[in-house]
Amino acid sequence: MRTFIVHGYSASVDAHWFPWLAERLENAGHRVSIVDLPTPTAPIRREWDARLAAERVTHGRAVQDSRRGPTSKRLGSGPMRTRA
Repeated sequence: MRTFIVHGYSASVDAHWFPWLAERLENAGHRVSIVDLPTPTAPIRREWDARLAAERVTHGRAVQDSRRGPTSKRLGSGPMRTRA
């Protein structure tokens, strides 16, 4: 399964638990990318959207996997799991 980890506001690819989670997912057989979004402390929606679109194109078929679904940790709340 292909897994994308996407940081949020004021974070980076090396922040928080992202490297820890990536390592564990890779050890479980997942293909993992931690997406580096531009200007995390002053996000510009179109730039973030473009970066995410580029990541999807780069990994082509993998994102068509019907088992995918977003997993997120939002600022100020607990983890949330949804199915696509």
